[in-house]
Amino acid sequence: SCNITACSRSYRSFRASDCTYQPYYGARRLCEK
Repeated sequence: SCNITACSRSYRSFRASDCTYQPYYGARRLCEK
């Protein structure tokens, strides 16, 4: 499952609703922290 706190700290583009973030290049990716 998703660690919303860690992910939101690590990625400004993190979206808690589906646990993804937007990397600098490419498609949205699942946060695995």
